[in-house]
Amino acid sequence: MTSQLRSRGGDISPPDADGIAVGTAERTRESISPICVSIGHNVNLESAIELTLLCCKGYRMLEFTRLAHLVSLRVESLPRSHGNP
Repeated sequence: MTSQLRSRGGDISPPDADGIAVGTAERTRESISPICVSIGHNVNLESAIELTLLCCKGYRMLEFTRLAHLVSLRVESLPRSHGNP
């Protein structure tokens, strides 16, 4: 799995004091800026990368964040009533 991810543009950080890599820069598609992925509580780097890429669905932004952004753009474009912000 790691070699497949790195071919997409992953760049794993140097290991920390315990010899564990704690982060990476991963591309969700070719020719776009990478996103930062790091380990978390009870989540190793391999799992963090896999989960992040599953949630991106080909976009640079996580799917749920992207959908929230799209909804906010639609709400902004709605006409405002005179008494409500």
